[in-house]
Amino acid sequence: MATLILVRHGRSTANTAGLLAGWTPGVSLDERGAAQAAALPGRLDGVP
Repeated sequence: MATLILVRHGRSTANTAGLLAGWTPGVSLDERGAAQAAALPGRLDGVP
Protein backbone atom coordinates (compact mmCIF):
# COMPACT_ATOMS: atom_id res chain seq x y z
CA MET A 1 0.00 0.00 0.00
CA ALA A 2 1.29 3.47 -0.88
CA THR A 3 1.86 6.17 1.71
CA LEU A 4 0.76 9.69 0.87
CA ILE A 5 2.45 12.47 2.82
CA LEU A 6 1.17 16.03 2.54
CA VAL A 7 3.73 18.64 3.49
CA ARG A 8 2.96 22.31 3.96
CA HIS A 9 5.55 25.05 3.97
CA GLY A 10 6.82 26.31 7.31
CA ARG A 11 5.65 29.49 8.98
CA SER A 12 6.26 32.57 6.86
CA THR A 13 6.51 36.30 7.40
CA ALA A 14 3.03 36.61 5.90
CA ASN A 15 1.60 34.14 8.43
CA THR A 16 2.84 36.18 11.37
CA ALA A 17 1.54 39.39 9.78
CA GLY A 18 -1.91 37.86 9.23
CA LEU A 19 -1.70 38.18 5.43
CA LEU A 20 -2.93 35.80 2.76
CA ALA A 21 0.22 35.98 0.66
CA GLY A 22 -0.21 33.59 -2.25
CA TRP A 23 2.52 34.59 -4.70
CA THR A 24 3.32 37.92 -3.03
CA PRO A 25 6.95 38.91 -3.65
CA GLY A 26 9.18 39.29 -0.62
CA VAL A 27 7.39 36.69 1.52
CA SER A 28 9.74 34.06 2.90
CA LEU A 29 10.02 31.68 5.80
CA ASP A 30 10.63 33.34 9.12
CA GLU A 31 13.11 31.92 11.64
CA ARG A 32 10.58 29.42 13.01
CA GLY A 33 9.53 28.37 9.50
CA ALA A 34 13.14 27.75 8.51
CA ALA A 35 13.56 25.56 11.60
CA GLN A 36 10.37 23.68 10.71
CA ALA A 37 11.66 23.04 7.18
CA ALA A 38 15.06 21.93 8.49
CA ALA A 39 13.39 19.45 10.88
CA LEU A 40 11.35 17.79 8.14
CA PRO A 41 13.91 15.18 7.00
CA GLY A 42 14.27 13.96 10.58
CA ARG A 43 10.51 13.73 11.00
CA LEU A 44 10.25 11.65 7.82
CA ASP A 45 13.17 9.40 8.73
CA GLY A 46 11.94 5.84 8.87
CA VAL A 47 8.80 6.45 6.82
CA PRO A 48 8.74 3.80 4.10
